[in-house]
Amino acid sequence: MATLVHLMGGRKKFTQRLDTLLSDSGYHDIGNEPGFMHAYLYNYAGAPAKTVDHVLGILNANFTTEIDGLPGNDDVSAHDP
Repeated sequence: MATLVHLMGGRKKFTQRLDTLLSDSGYHDIGNEPGFMHAYLYNYAGAPAKTVDHVLGILNANFTTEIDGLPGNDDVSAHDP
């Protein structure tokens, strides 16, 4: 991960790119399995507070105890292929 952060321009640029990914840009889909861990990548850029903020935001915006409270299907909330 350190190499990836470096290749993407360093911690600040890596964090900015994650900000764009997790914004309302439409790039991130929490109902798709590859998107489950994106918010945790901030930890590798030295920004764990952003991980907490995004994880809580994702949980509050997408998960409930209602019948439709899981984005995607109930297979760990992943989309059907």
